[in-house]
Amino acid sequence: MGVWTRVPRGMRDRLTGVLPEWWWSWLHQLREIDVDREWQGGAILRAAHPSLAAPTTGLAALRAAELRVHSQNGEDGILAYLLDRIGPTTRDVVEFGIGDGTECCAANLVLTFGWSAHLLEANADDARAAAAFYAERAGDRVHVDHTAVEPDTVDALLSQHVSPVFDLLSLDIDGNDYWVLEALGAVRPRVIVVEYNASFGPERSVTIPYTRGFDRYAAHASGFYHGASVTALARLGQRKGYVLAGCDSRGTNAFLVDAGAASSAGIEAVSPAEAFAPLFERAHLSVEEQFRQIAHLPLAEV
Repeated sequence: MGVWTRVPRGMRDRLTGVLPEWWWSWLHQLREIDVDREWQGGAILRAAHPSLAAPTTGLAALRAAELRVHSQNGEDGILAYLLDRIGPTTRDVVEFGIGDGTECCAANLVLTFGWSAHLLEANADDARAAAAFYAERAGDRVHVDHTAVEPDTVDALLSQHVSPVFDLLSLDIDGNDYWVLEALGAVRPRVIVVEYNASFGPERSVTIPYTRGFDRYAAHASGFYHGASVTALARLGQRKGYVLAGCDSRGTNAFLVDAGAASSAGIEAVSPAEAFAPLFERAHLSVEEQFRQIAHLPLAEV
């Protein structure tokens, strides 16, 4: 990115208006190479020299725990931190939207810690790849379903596979996440990690209206129109008896912890405004510039 900042501002503005969205995503993915090197290196140094670390609490402690082993961002470290704080019980994880299974929130818990998992993926090719991946590495501890989860199917899909109370639910379906989480009632995860849409900003309490089989890129070419804001998810979590423990620094996920478990572990609620981080992959536009691209599309205030 140093080379980019040396391009004259006027030329940068012209390129910004001409180059397609995928080009910017690619540029920021290249930038992640340096970001990841610093990020992972910092985690290694903190682990090697714990006496040097200043005391941290709350959101700072959560973000200090960020580490990627198999997750897309720092979810692996954050989840290990939260689950260690509250103490695991069933050691079961359920995840909606896993791709081919190699890069998801469940993978580290399954492959590193020996957990069991029930994984759901709407894309048939990805579901087959995930089933093969886990069959070889985890055997019958992992069950992969090729299915799309909807509000009217979520309880039936889960109640037959997990205990009424289990340790972790990860929700990343790029669309009706809010409505699926709202409908969940037959089972109760102790920790929920759910993707929020940073393009909605930290203040708006909104979600897309429910549309069965929603496709974010069919809805808008930018891919910015999907899911719910962090404030909407925090409010929903509060109504269901969860506290917002924080969000990752890449602006991707919100982490909700059962209020009783959080209280026992000394995990305090963080406000959505404090927890919010802009999405790293969209950093070439401000949050409000992102929102302006989709402001004409319908939103439900919740």
